[in-house]
Amino acid sequence: MAGQRQYTRKKCKSKCAIINHLGKPYHAFLENISIGGALIMVRRGIPRSFLDGNEYRFVLPNDIYLIKSFRVVRHNSVKMGIQFLTTRDQ
Repeated sequence: MAGQRQYTRKKCKSKCAIINHLGKPYHAFLENISIGGALIMVRRGIPRSFLDGNEYRFVLPNDIYLIKSFRVVRHNSVKMGIQFLTTRDQ
């Protein structure tokens, strides 16, 4: 798996949110991030709606409010690997 990664990942422990197609946010923790994606932990379990292959939003509130569209590429009961699709800084 590690050989398949295109970008270097940076470990971190930061709050983030994932937002479904209805605009409902789910609180999560960012475990690592790269230019191409991230590993996210959702303590209450990953909502099934995120596992349908559609595009969702990832929000990282910090000095710059970062929003990226993503799709889930791998998951288990509480963690999901996501691939970023677009980037928009606000």
